Amino acid sequence: MDPIFSGKSILLYFSDTASLAKALIAFDGVAKAICPLSHEIREGDLEHILGLYSFDYAITDNSETKKSMFVEKGIMPVSLTDIGIKEKPNAESSKLTKWL
Repeated sequence: MDPIFSGKSILLYFSDTASLAKALIAFDGVAKAICPLSHEIREGDLEHILGLYSFDYAITDNSETKKSMFVEKGIMPVSLTDIGIKEKPNAESSKLTKWL
């Protein structure tokens, strides 16, 4: 995982559940905070969450969907295809969290 994400607050905004799962595993132990959201969340609820928490990056499988909203809130949108999500998690970082 790119060290640029280390210690950052990451919003995961996905339409595809498999991509969301891969991103959750990839950012586990790297990011300071992770907030996974479905693209099906109501816009008002998304605005509320963006107002409550400060995110550094919004990782998404469709960066155009809410790109302007993220930028307006000072969140850098990053397309999932622009970062290398590993198929397998980093064994060392996965020891930091118990997955059930």
